[in-house]
Amino acid sequence: MDFQLNEEQRMVRDMVRDFAQKEIAPRAASVDKTEEFPADNIRHM
Repeated sequence: MDFQLNEEQRMVRDMVRDFAQKEIAPRAASVDKTEEFPADNIRHM
């Protein structure tokens, strides 16, 4: 059985990783500390 990701799956993985690094990670500590819901991040998804 082949468990390798196909090209489309790799593209989705890379796109999600990029979004998380640019949009989510920089605010993660603040969001955790204030316990706010990051609605703007959800909208950008």
